[in-house]
Amino acid sequence: MKAKVLRAEDIGAGTPEGEAVKSHLLSGGLVVYPTDTLYGLGGIPDRLDVVERIYRMKVRERGKPLPLLAEAVDVALSLFDGPPEAVKRIARSFWPGKVTVVGPSSRVPPLPGDREKRTLGVRVPAHPVARLLAGFCGGSIVGTSANLSGDSPLLDFQGVLEVFGDEDIILLDGGILPPSRGSTVVSVEEGEIRLLREGDVPFRQIEKIVRE
Repeated sequence: MKAKVLRAEDIGAGTPEGEAVKSHLLSGGLVVYPTDTLYGLGGIPDRLDVVERIYRMKVRERGKPLPLLAEAVDVALSLFDGPPEAVKRIARSFWPGKVTVVGPSSRVPPLPGDREKRTLGVRVPAHPVARLLAGFCGGSIVGTSANLSGDSPLLDFQGVLEVFGDEDIILLDGGILPPSRGSTVVSVEEGEIRLLREGDVPFRQIEKIVRE
């Protein structure tokens, strides 16, 4: 097994394990880590080599952008242009939490996103390790699900080992995560909200907040 396994509970700011993970990320390494929904695969989003490796490892189509997880609400909002009032309302009500917002962003490639429409998917997870890793990366980390494209997302660390154990990356063992359908993904464009994928948070709850 090439991957290095660490316990997620041992990762903290200033701990030897935390410093090892931070150094790994800053040098362009990838980490599989637990979130409040599923296991995620991530690295520094502003490095082209990191982004390209994630696409290759997941066997993911290049036309599918990669979402980001932010360490705090203010950091997440700063990634959007504006940001739109609808995004602010969602942030106040659902972050940290299980809602991903796709909105207008001028962040230039290689940051993951739709280059033509200039949009980016962002959320603030309600998981301390995920937010800590985002901080290690300068405020945000790639937050795509840790699975091969087309396969079911992973909730069990044993599954993580089977899929990524032979990769030269760090795997953070968070055990078996609670059942989850993933985050609910919505797009906000010109003040209008649209459901892209329904997850753990019902879309009607988000829509109500935006339209109040």
